[in-house]
Amino acid sequence: MKKRLTILAALLLCLSITAVCIPTFAADPSAVITFSDCAVTLSEGASGVTVKDTAVTIASAGVYEFGGSCPDGSIAVAKNAGKVEIVLKGLDLTCKTSAPISCKSGTVVTVTAEEGTQNTLSDTDRDSAKPKSAINSSGDLILDGKGSLAVNGNNKNGIKADGSVTVKDLKLTVKSKDDCVSADNVLTVDSGTLTLVSESGECLKSGPKEISVKTAGKIIINGGTIVAEAETNDTVKGVALVEIRDGDIDLKTNGGSKTVVSENDTGSYKGIKSDVDVVISGGRITVDSADDAIQCEINITVSGGNIYLKAGGDGLDADSITVGSGSVIIDNPPTGKRAFDYNTALTVNGGTVVASETTNDEAPVSDGKQCFVIFDADTSADSVCAVKKTDTPEAIAVFKPSNASSRMIFSSLDIIDGETYDLFLGGPSAADIQSGRIYAGSDFSGTKTASSKAGKPVIVPEPTTVVPTTQPTTVPEPSTQNTTTQPVTEPTTQPATAPTTQPSTDISTTALITTQPAELPATTTQPATVPSTATSVTTIPPTTVIIPAPAKGDLTGDGTVNAEDARICLRIAAKLDNVTDPGVLASADVDGNGNVNAVDARIILRVAAKLQIF
Repeated sequence: MKKRLTILAALLLCLSITAVCIPTFAADPSAVITFSDCAVTLSEGASGVTVKDTAVTIASAGVYEFGGSCPDGSIAVAKNAGKVEIVLKGLDLTCKTSAPISCKSGTVVTVTAEEGTQNTLSDTDRDSAKPKSAINSSGDLILDGKGSLAVNGNNKNGIKADGSVTVKDLKLTVKSKDDCVSADNVLTVDSGTLTLVSESGECLKSGPKEISVKTAGKIIINGGTIVAEAETNDTVKGVALVEIRDGDIDLKTNGGSKTVVSENDTGSYKGIKSDVDVVISGGRITVDSADDAIQCEINITVSGGNIYLKAGGDGLDADSITVGSGSVIIDNPPTGKRAFDYNTALTVNGGTVVASETTNDEAPVSDGKQCFVIFDADTSADSVCAVKKTDTPEAIAVFKPSNASSRMIFSSLDIIDGETYDLFLGGPSAADIQSGRIYAGSDFSGTKTASSKAGKPVIVPEPTTVVPTTQPTTVPEPSTQNTTTQPVTEPTTQPATAPTTQPSTDISTTALITTQPAELPATTTQPATVPSTATSVTTIPPTTVIIPAPAKGDLTGDGTVNAEDARICLRIAAKLDNVTDPGVLASADVDGNGNVNAVDARIILRVAAKLQIF
């Protein structure tokens, strides 16, 4: 036994020595390619690549290293090449006739910037001729590495993929005429440092014009540092979803909130925009926009993070807005604009909310669990403000709005229903307080300016189109059969009761339950007989029940067009609900093009908000 243990110990020692002594190597590249002004040099034994003048084509999967400099060259990944990694080791490449890097379909391409290297890819102005982007992919694209990559999209876009785009670790700088980084499917930022400037497009964009699959049109930010400015468009736009989980994000649109936008200007200058939802659960987010800071058609949900918004339009704009955690600071939208603009509900159940505004509208106070306190008081720009419970020296919150305002709205877990709170101005030096941050837990010796009692008043939402529920439903007369206006009371012949027009609370079945015609029992097509003690029977003619098709846009069949109809329409468009009923689909297709898509949902929502009519 002792001998066996000795042998076993020796074997373990050998294995441990082997594990320590055997080095690991990265896979050798399939080829090392070096560009010069008018030629390309391949490493000895290079495979999977062909060269014509200064145009390089990668035909098979593998790792390919690139370096050097060329005023007119290109790298192309052939169709169905599979998984390809392009490693940039100090490459400076411009292409005058195409994209510096282009990838055909059937490829998953990773562009890696080697640590410690500076790399630049540029195309030239070709009037948006294809390929339109400096890095152009028909498949999925991954951008990574610990080096630096600068992309100049002089033709149109900086980086564009028909599939998904993922960015991680990389120090990425993109300047483009149109979109900086764009994906038709999902655009994900995991980490890295992104500096983005767009002349006429979005800085981060995801989604084709039509949502064709469940995952299309999403932007997901898991971390990293993003500084982005869209000079004449929205900065971040995800057609189906913008979700921010973490990161340090600084966005500007059209010069920021100080820019005066003409009433005749039809452009869109939002900081963050989605045709469906915006979800924020973490990170530090600063938006300075000429239009709404964050806008979407359905829901804005905040469950974490620190958000600071300066807006030339509304602060948060959606059908429904929910804050459950984190902090939201909205710094005075200008006169006529609102800190919270919504159609259905504003619900604050947690977190800290500070909003300054100048408007004659009624204050938008949450119907959630958390109380608000509202101060109607004039404050000047860069005044240090503090909220204190009356007769308590310690401030609950200290902050510094950068603009003048006439109303201050505050909500936090420290606010108690029915208690009185004071707004103080002055106190500590303004230089010691940074705008966009909330300070707490210290004595405040400023000047008392206003007092208010906390509570949860009813919110006054944007006006919506309401059809009285008592309005009778018109039942058309049948053209080929006789109908009776007398109810059939006999149990053996009574037709099935038609569904009520009250919408179901089950969203997934609402449209089906409220719009499908009743299925009549077969006995209704035959004369019904009434039992009698006499030798004869009474014949009652058949009753025809006609359920009218749902009106345009009224998917729930409740007689109104509202946000719930828009939400159901959008779920149908995104294929989240499998609705096959022709009547429901016809009601949802409000633009009459034969398809139910996000445009229909948007039209329904605008009709609900009385912004347009069918």
